Amino acid sequence: MLPRPVLLSLGARPFFVLAGLWAVAAVALWPLVLGGRLLLPSGFAPVEWHAHELIFGYTGAAMAGFVLTAVANWTGRPPVAGGRLLVLVLLWLAGRLAVAGSDLLVGIGFVALGFPALLAVFVGHEIEASGTVRNRKVAALLAVFALVDVVFHLSVWFGWDSRFAARGGIAVLVMLILLIGGRVTPAFTSNWLNRHMIARTIPEFGQGDRVAMGLAIAALVGWVGWPDRAFLAGLDFAAGIGVLWRVSRWQGWTIRRDALLGILHLGTLMAGCGFLAAAGHAAFPAAVPAAMTVHVWAIGAIGVMTLAMMTRATLGHTGGLLLADRATTAAYLFLLLALAARIAMTLRPDSTGLFPLAAAAWCAGFALFVVRYAPRLISRG
Repeated sequence: MLPRPVLLSLGARPFFVLAGLWAVAAVALWPLVLGGRLLLPSGFAPVEWHAHELIFGYTGAAMAGFVLTAVANWTGRPPVAGGRLLVLVLLWLAGRLAVAGSDLLVGIGFVALGFPALLAVFVGHEIEASGTVRNRKVAALLAVFALVDVVFHLSVWFGWDSRFAARGGIAVLVMLILLIGGRVTPAFTSNWLNRHMIARTIPEFGQGDRVAMGLAIAALVGWVGWPDRAFLAGLDFAAGIGVLWRVSRWQGWTIRRDALLGILHLGTLMAGCGFLAAAGHAAFPAAVPAAMTVHVWAIGAIGVMTLAMMTRATLGHTGGLLLADRATTAAYLFLLLALAARIAMTLRPDSTGLFPLAAAAWCAGFALFVVRYAPRLISRG
């Protein structure tokens, strides 16, 4: 039997590399697409292409790399690898081509939908085969993510408002952050405190956490369907306070010297801030633009958290020390700069000079990830 290629031995290896490369490419191309200097033979309008390729393209790859790697730890089963992993990779690549050239490639338009659907099937199968009931929530969210991608494509093809599906994709990703990040961040923090002999205890998941998660689910459903309705402002605010309360219980201030762990706290914190932005927009739409909620979640929560997970998982699965070096810390800071610039743009729409700054900072952060981590992912390390 031929040895399995190293890139196909673990989901993190191909998908983290692809996620990093596409995060840079998609945002680098975005000003050209938006300005009409690059015309894609696509049925997607420029804004639709941008939203889809960051939500379902970049984040889909980052999420796949993490979940396919983590599910082996959750279930105790061998990782999804080899031929099955290759099929997923090829579907993801074909999906990027299909979305960019859907006018020319109508016959394979549905290829773009195959990746998230098959990912949900593979992860669901592993969870069911192992009987790990608590992880069915993850498989269910992946299935919803695939369904939302179908709605996005239908919206483009039939001329519906695709913003509904874009918000749905963001909402599913925020829930995954609250679910998975809400498990690993306090657990990693507790381990860190024990290693450093700091006498603090992280509270276990309890009734208050369940209430906070319930509020988050209700608020996200409301935001997807009715982001401008003032009557939802109170629910959004309560959900945001609930997330911030949960994060405060994880005592992130005690590990501020550890950027690799601190960034996980910050990513979840930004998820909570997204709910507060949604509350502000619902109550005061003229003062708090809708774009603020989108970008606090898209860059601050999803972008930061996926980069945090990719750096930590890569080090953990390639024999590296769980420490953020200067390049890693700089990548985190670049993403925070991109967030600050993009939020400033929402408040000052005339500040066009911030657009290239936000794009350049995002690209710099993920370019650093690729340069620093791709060699580890494609080698036997």
